[in-house]
Amino acid sequence: MDPSENSRRQAVLVHTVLAASLGAYVLLLLVLRRNPGSVPTSPSRNLLPLLWVALAQLAFSIWFGNAILRSRRSPPVVRLRRYFLMRGTLAEAIGLYGLLAGMLRAPAAYPVGLFAVAAFALALSAPTRAAWDEAMRRAESPGP
Repeated sequence: MDPSENSRRQAVLVHTVLAASLGAYVLLLLVLRRNPGSVPTSPSRNLLPLLWVALAQLAFSIWFGNAILRSRRSPPVVRLRRYFLMRGTLAEAIGLYGLLAGMLRAPAAYPVGLFAVAAFALALSAPTRAAWDEAMRRAESPGP
């Protein structure tokens, strides 16, 4: 197996674990919300900044990911692995904001919105074969 495909498979494995952890956050929150004594009793209604932080984090992951691909400090395969892993972990972290919002007894729209952004970001950052090939093309010819 060539090194690029091996790196892609490793990135797919990590991405799968990140997606599973997002599912675990949702399940954990559902369990915690069913047991009122396990979460704070005073609801926090001003959690809109978490959504803005999540969206900014998504934009940053795209910008920084592209900077990683353009860098010439390491071989393209190494940059691709970093690109997909960094974007995946930043996407998964948005799910933590959803868990936090839910644990702070925010209205359901907050955690649901944050989990949706996290799932969207994870889908965007998935190291599919097509995405890997496109990123490899960009990494091998990063331009000026």
